[in-house]
Amino acid sequence: MAFPVTTPGSARPSPVGTGDRGESWAAGHSGGAFRLPARPRSVAEARTRVRGTLTRWGMPADAVDDATLVVSELVTNALVHTGTETIGCALRRGGGRLYIEVSGLRSGPTIPRPRAAGPDEENGRGLALIEALCLAGGVADTTDGRGRAVWAALATGPRT
Repeated sequence: MAFPVTTPGSARPSPVGTGDRGESWAAGHSGGAFRLPARPRSVAEARTRVRGTLTRWGMPADAVDDATLVVSELVTNALVHTGTETIGCALRRGGGRLYIEVSGLRSGPTIPRPRAAGPDEENGRGLALIEALCLAGGVADTTDGRGRAVWAALATGPRT
């Protein structure tokens, strides 16, 4: 799975984008959307919030673990690569899938693409991990046009 650039009405699971008030396609679920300052400690906060939300939703432990890892990687990428001041995260479930969206108010200079990391490199494996765990994913401009959102879809059932 690559992270294709998507446009309104294309391969996205539903309208993507978190505006400056934090509204999102996940707003129908309590705790399904939140914003954090773009600081290193926000990665841990995002993991905690996602784990708590998905546990309250009754998601299987495997799905919670996978989603927590995906959010950790996407929030880290937003922090490192976009220069945004805030990072949005939204969760939505439907059709046997969990959709995760991470957005920043400013776009980085490039589209996220997996790369081959060398054996001694500390970075460069995040998108490969996401590809291994997810059913689909993509990149799109936010609905307000001021940033970029990366989304991923995971299965909601236990691993077999």
